[in-house]
Amino acid sequence: MAKQRGKRAPHHGKGNPRDGGAKSNNKPKEPTVCPQCGLLYKEGRWVNQPGPANAHEQLCPSCVKANSDEPDGILHLSGQFLHDHIDEIQALVEHVEAREMEEHSLNYIIDLEVSPEGMRVTTTDARLARMIAQAIQGAYDGNLEMGDSESTPLRIKWER
Repeated sequence: MAKQRGKRAPHHGKGNPRDGGAKSNNKPKEPTVCPQCGLLYKEGRWVNQPGPANAHEQLCPSCVKANSDEPDGILHLSGQFLHDHIDEIQALVEHVEAREMEEHSLNYIIDLEVSPEGMRVTTTDARLARMIAQAIQGAYDGNLEMGDSESTPLRIKWER
């Protein structure tokens, strides 16, 4: 069975969890570096680049969301197939995250927990949770149930 991963140092989220994920109008000064994940705020965007030594410091929206423990996506995976292929499935989950972060640095996995009941993945963005679920469904089939896309957090269940 794969190692259990607890809270991760965030890579990066979108919006402020206290206002339902809406973007804040309080833009950081440029350049600003997130002291928790290292993202750089530059030209109006949080990007995965090193910042200058004299950069301001402020938590990025993803780190705020991760610290508040209010994910936008929750994915529950279960079933014997999951347990038999846990390492492959975890690698697929992490691959989808890495691919998404190349274009959207604020979308990442907050937490990935493996337990006897299955795997629970929480994300800073509902779209990422949906992408992970669709990748697993496409690769392994199974029973996929997606919650209402208008509700936050988006809850998704997959079983095989």
